[in-house]
Amino acid sequence: MKIRRILLASLLLVPVAQAEEFTYTENDNSGNNIALGYPPPQPVATNTPGAYFREYDFMHAVHQSLAMNNDFIAASVIGQTWVGEDIWAYRFGDPDNLSNAGTAEGSVLVNAGIHAREWQTQEASTGLMEYLASIANDGGVGEYLKDNLNIVIIPSHNTDGFRQTQTFWQSVTNTEAQPRDGRMRRKNLHAPSGATVDDSLSTTGDNLYGVDLNRNSKWGFADNGGSSGDLTNLTYRGASIASEPETQALLNAVDLAPNLRFYEDTHSFSQLMFVPQTGNTKRDEQARNLAQLMSDAVGGSYAVSADPVGGAIGTTADYFAYEFGVPAWTLELEPQYQLGATQYGGIGVSHDGFILPEAEVPRLRDEYNAMHLDTFYDRAGPAHLARVIIRDTTSGDILYSVSWLAGDPNRSLSTAADEALQPGGSYEVWLAFDKPMRYAGDTRAPNIELVPEDGGTALAATISNGAWLAAAGGPPSGYWAYARDAYRFDLDLPTGIADGRWMIVVDTTDATGASLDANPETIVGFENGVWTDYETYYLRGVTDPQEGNSDCNNAVRIGNDSSTAMFNRGNCFNYLADIDGVEPSSGGGGGAFNWLVLAGLLFGFSVKRRRMQ
Repeated sequence: MKIRRILLASLLLVPVAQAEEFTYTENDNSGNNIALGYPPPQPVATNTPGAYFREYDFMHAVHQSLAMNNDFIAASVIGQTWVGEDIWAYRFGDPDNLSNAGTAEGSVLVNAGIHAREWQTQEASTGLMEYLASIANDGGVGEYLKDNLNIVIIPSHNTDGFRQTQTFWQSVTNTEAQPRDGRMRRKNLHAPSGATVDDSLSTTGDNLYGVDLNRNSKWGFADNGGSSGDLTNLTYRGASIASEPETQALLNAVDLAPNLRFYEDTHSFSQLMFVPQTGNTKRDEQARNLAQLMSDAVGGSYAVSADPVGGAIGTTADYFAYEFGVPAWTLELEPQYQLGATQYGGIGVSHDGFILPEAEVPRLRDEYNAMHLDTFYDRAGPAHLARVIIRDTTSGDILYSVSWLAGDPNRSLSTAADEALQPGGSYEVWLAFDKPMRYAGDTRAPNIELVPEDGGTALAATISNGAWLAAAGGPPSGYWAYARDAYRFDLDLPTGIADGRWMIVVDTTDATGASLDANPETIVGFENGVWTDYETYYLRGVTDPQEGNSDCNNAVRIGNDSSTAMFNRGNCFNYLADIDGVEPSSGGGGGAFNWLVLAGLLFGFSVKRRRMQ
């Protein structure tokens, strides 16, 4: 990854001289023509997504329409461009800023279009807005995100420059090796002494002016050779930190994203993520793991490049990583960076990655959506087992009903029913979690065992007919608040069981592989870039601590001895310490881990979607 970045930087920092105008074509490479090998995309005047790039005014109309027609989308002007055009941010989420548990919601912030020529970013971010709106009332993961996370998107940061690239969609100036202005404008329109770059390519005196908005931030400003003080350089950083109105607008957007948990600046091209490392070991580990999660959503096709500690160069990702301590990165959309290589049937000019063929746009939008769905789902927070209900299959009586109730600062475990199960009996078990645990089509079952209260060998019970519930209605056959947040199964006990308590041990992961919070009593938070009170244990065969573990916080009574004492939750922690060999502890750690557990869940027959108590 270091070699790739050096090569990319070499394209940006080569000194250039002004020259003539060039025209992009599909195959004609004669004279002042630059052949791409595919038709140069021309922006299309339509609101509807398709195999093309939309004109800015039509995309902006889409953004505004989404906000006007959906009460969960709020549009805000966060500042103005150099020319004075409004910069808009859009917040997705219910208006109360509270999760269903009554705690403060986290936020994520996605910026796009900071470099004007990178059309992929504006089109992809607009597609993401359309996608989030389309799933906001799906009853499942989309609705869960709407209710439990603030998602703030800036779909066009450098609108002045973007308009110019679309006006001159086929034309550039300077040199064939490093075209500038027109379709290849990177910077904003700030010319020296407060002037503005004009909208004519023929007046070449101002074509190379402008500020690289991704070198204008506090952390790394003028450091590490990543920017230039030359007014005409492609990476000119500006006269001072945050000198540009567009940079100020991005800082204003933070007000829309309280309790920030993630920042991304979307770019093209290279198909990788530059992930700043700040020296906070746990934060840096979580940032890398989260970036890998995003890449895994599309088959690992995006490389993850960890920037060195202290290697900031004034990018917006540097700013959010160092200033707020949150996972942050620069996402470079496809195609991959291969100097001089043929891409998508192209001839392989050094800058053709900025001009993605129109046929690739729908797939790019879909992949961008998938990557961000996983990331947003993760940032909404770890899951915990919230409720357990056990019914007698024959009588229909509820014998065991337990739930975690919201409190300040901790939850409390409420027991509504605790009757004995009988050896040889048949039962129906309903487990509910505080978030959807699966996407549609994912049928991975949790591993569930009944273990003696003091540890030991699991009971040879029969567990069958398990399913994640996708229909509404609550227990016993419907989900709790969102599709697939509850799991139902049949439990047949063997005969000859001695009277006593048996822990319900649930081992599972959520939809993206993150473990359960093993101690639901303490509420997971987010501070200094990592989860807090996300209980940490050493897992079998693992030398480094990971977040989450099995849930064994509930135990059922089996047998006829009515004197059997209530379950001591300390036995759960002793059991986990015994199987893992290390005393359990609480803390914020690295990224999601692929080993989980569930446990006794829920009680309650009516559910308020807005407030899971």
